[in-house]
Amino acid sequence: MTTVVEDLGTITKVERLEEENSGDFLNRMVAAINGLSEEDWEKLPESGKSWFNEAAKIIENTDENMGFELPIIPGMEETLVTMEEAPVTMEEAPVTMEEAPVTMEEAPVTEVVVQEKKLKKKREGPPVTQIARELFCSDISMSLNDLIELLEKQNVAIKKSTAQVVYLNTLRAYETAQALGEVKKDGKVILKAVS
Repeated sequence: MTTVVEDLGTITKVERLEEENSGDFLNRMVAAINGLSEEDWEKLPESGKSWFNEAAKIIENTDENMGFELPIIPGMEETLVTMEEAPVTMEEAPVTMEEAPVTMEEAPVTEVVVQEKKLKKKREGPPVTQIARELFCSDISMSLNDLIELLEKQNVAIKKSTAQVVYLNTLRAYETAQALGEVKKDGKVILKAVS
């Protein structure tokens, strides 16, 4: 069975870097989840969504000039120690059975102080890929850099790699339609070249 932090890492492709502190990792995870599509958001486990919503509230309710503390992701505490760092013998273990907390109330609460990070608001409207595709189709002669510049002017944030995929796929569809005269899907014409 996987932990919440492992599930979030699988969906967001965010992994904790070898020498990365917890705060930086949590900030990157919040940013990655905030940028997920609706489809990927639905793939998150409920406890992952709850963690993100709690972290987002903390960020949103914190003054810009102050730092904030984000809760750790459930399961994160198990991932913090590597095999090289783990105690080798019982003598090297940091806590003996006698010193270990007996109840949950006695267990230490772990919170992580992280650097300030502004949470972007979820954009409403059509997906950025659709906006990019429509802009490119309005002038198929524009370059990839022109498309990215036009998107930036319209305050549409898109990763260069995503813009490149949209650009190349749209260009390929355009060239195919020109070469074949039309493109069909399930027997229906979905794209037709007009001279």
